Amino acid sequence: MKFSKSPSIGFHLIWSGLALNALILLVLSNSPDWIETHYSQWLYPHITAILSGFSALAPFSFTEIGLYLLILSFLVSVVLMFRDRSRWRKIARGWLIGVLWLVTWFYLAWGLNYFRKPLSRQLSLSIAQVDTTALIEAFERSVQEANRLSESRQPLPIHTIDRDIETGIRQLQEALPFISSAGKRRPKHFLLNFWLNKTLTTGFFSPIFHEVHLNAELLDIEYPFTLAHEKFHQLGFANEAEANFLAFLVCASSRHELIRYSAYLAAVRYLGARARLTLRDYDHYAAKIAPPVRRDFERIRKRWLRHTGRISRISRKTYDHYLKMNKIKEGMENYAGMVELLIGYWLPRARMQNGLLPQK
Repeated sequence: MKFSKSPSIGFHLIWSGLALNALILLVLSNSPDWIETHYSQWLYPHITAILSGFSALAPFSFTEIGLYLLILSFLVSVVLMFRDRSRWRKIARGWLIGVLWLVTWFYLAWGLNYFRKPLSRQLSLSIAQVDTTALIEAFERSVQEANRLSESRQPLPIHTIDRDIETGIRQLQEALPFISSAGKRRPKHFLLNFWLNKTLTTGFFSPIFHEVHLNAELLDIEYPFTLAHEKFHQLGFANEAEANFLAFLVCASSRHELIRYSAYLAAVRYLGARARLTLRDYDHYAAKIAPPVRRDFERIRKRWLRHTGRISRISRKTYDHYLKMNKIKEGMENYAGMVELLIGYWLPRARMQNGLLPQK
C-alpha cells in the first residue's frame, strides 16, 4: 500500500503567504474605515512602539545592514546554483518564500496604512478642483512668508530640530487626535550615502525596522521638512501628500525661523508648480519670489543635478509603480497632492491669523 506524501512546510508557507497577501490586496485594501479603526489607530501604534523602540537603541541603520546581508545572500545563492544545478529548485523556493513573507511583513508592520481613511475625509474637507483664486492667494502667502524668513533664519543643531518637530507632533495631536505619537523616531543616516544620492532620495522610512532615514547631504533648509515628512510616515501616514501636508503644519508652527522657512520653501515649490501649470500669468506671481529664496532653490537643484542619471530615472519609475500598486493612483505625482490639503485646510486658517499658524 502506498501512502501519499504530506505537503512540505515550504508548500504551506508559500500558499499561506499568497493567501495573506490576497486578503490584504483584494479585501482589506477596499476597507478604509476598518483599516483606520482597527489597524491604523488601534494595532499599528503598538507595532511601531515595539519596532521603533528596538531600532532606536542603535545609532546605525538596521535596514542598511539588512540590505547588505540580502545582497550577500543573493550572490551566495547564485554561486551555489552554478556549482550544483540540482539545487536550483530548492534555492528558488527558499527565495520565493522569503520574498512572499517579506511582503506580508511589510503590509502587516506598516503598509496597510496605504489603505486607511483619506486625511481629507478625517478633516472633513471637500477636495475638488483647486480654485484659481485660492491657489494664487496660497502661493502669494507662502512666497511672502518665505521671503521674510529667508533673511532672518539662523542655523540650528540637528538635535534641536528633532526635538522641536517632536514637540510639534504632540501639539498637532491635540488638535487632530487621530494622529498617534507612539514610538520613537530617531533620525539615522546610511553609512554609504551614495545609495540615497544616486536614487535622488532626500529621506525614507523603513517599514521593516521602523527607522527614519535622511540623506546625509541635505541642506539645512531641506532638513526640517524632510525629517518631519519621514516622521509622519512612521506615524502611519503612508500617502506622500498627507505626509507632506502634516510636515508643513508642524514645521510652519515652529518657533524657530529655519524650521518655518523649510516648510514655506516646500509650500512655494508645490504651489508654484501647480500655478505654473494653471496660470497664464504665472511669471507675474513668480517674480515676487525674493532673490535669496531663488538662490536657495538653485542650491537644492544643483546638488541633485550632480546625481541625476540612469539610476535615478529607474528609481523614480520603480517608485511610481510601487505607489500605484498600493492604490496611490497618481504615483509620484502624489507628493503634489499637498496643494489641495493646503488650500482646503491651511489657507482658511491662515486668513484668520494673518497668514501665520500659531507659534509655539
